[in-house]
Formats: sequence, structure tokens, C-alpha cells
Amino acid sequence: MTSPALTTLQSSRILRLDRLIALHPDAAGSATDPAVAEEWTHALVLRLTSEFQGFCRDLLNDLARTIARLLTDGTKTPGLLIFEGLTRGRAMEQLSANGETIRADFNRLSVDLLSLLATHPRAGPQWAGELRPLHLARNGVVHDDPGKIEKLKKEGRELSLETVIQWRNWVDGLVGAMDDVTSSRMSELFGMIRWREGNHVADRTVHGAP
Repeated sequence: MTSPALTTLQSSRILRLDRLIALHPDAAGSATDPAVAEEWTHALVLRLTSEFQGFCRDLLNDLARTIARLLTDGTKTPGLLIFEGLTRGRAMEQLSANGETIRADFNRLSVDLLSLLATHPRAGPQWAGELRPLHLARNGVVHDDPGKIEKLKKEGRELSLETVIQWRNWVDGLVGAMDDVTSSRMSELFGMIRWREGNHVADRTVHGAP
């Protein structure tokens, strides 16, 4: 069973993006005016980076709740205090989800994503570097900075529907890898984790757990 964060991404977050992709003027069968293609591509970049950042925050919350529950044996008030302490002042509450903010926020929970993802087959040692062009595109759109978009183009990253789909598929692999390695890390620390999903609790014995 996957984490609630990954379940939410796969069941709703990524579907919102895919619906926009299907309506892009350059998509097969799209009836949208081709004149708005560039604006549509920019909107897809913002949606993709937004959903990815939302996943990262959800996963951090899942981990923080799990740690708080295990450290307090489910006692409500102490658990809330621990949860708030683990989540207050996170970098991604103020900044976008780039390699540095992700690394810093997960390190607070004793999860060294930089090292853990480097050996995962769906992420690899260059995962943070591969996030850079997507983040550069996001900043170029958000800050209306044509220079950043031009820099991407010079690096061989034409901002197009095809590029967004490539990023979308890469993010799909990355979030799965993040789910795997964080589960494994919780296993190392606690042996078994219990993901809370909706109004029920799901047991999950994670990789390496006794």
C-alpha cells in the first residue's frame, strides 16, 4: 500500500494535469485555438510544478504524522505538538519545490533524499539536476522572464507540449521513487509504519521491516 500522498497524486493531482494536456492545442484531436498554444503550455508548467510541490508537502505531512504517532503511541495532544514542530517553518511553505528546498525539508525528518534517490532506479544520481530545467521553466513563467525560457531553449529544452509530457512522465517516476525511499527510511527507524488514510488506519510493513 502506498502513502496517502502518492494515492492523492495518482487519483486526483496528476489527473488534473492530464485533463489540461488533452485539451492543449497541439494535442491530437484538440479543438482549442492553436493561437493560445504558448499560454496553454505555460499553464501546464505551472500546474505540473504546483501538483509536484503539493505532493511533496503531502508526503512530508504523512511522514510527520507517522513519526508523531509512533513517538507518542497515538496520544493526541503530544502527537500534535510533535507534528507541529516537525512541519513548522518548512522551506517549501515559502519557496518553490527545487532540489535544495526538497532536500532541506526531508532532512528535517531524518530522510536524506539526495543520497536515497541517487541509488533508486526510477530517480538516479542526477534527479536534482533533472528537476532544475522544470524549475527554471516554472520561474520563467511565474516571473515573466523570457531570459529563462531562452536559456532552456539553448539547452535543448524547447518549451512545448512534448517537453511538458516528458516532464510529467519523469515526475511520475520521481514521486514513486520518493514514496519508496521514504517508506524504507521509516522502516529503518521504526520497523513498521501505519499510514492514516481517510477515517481508517492502514498497516504497512515496509522494506526491510521485521
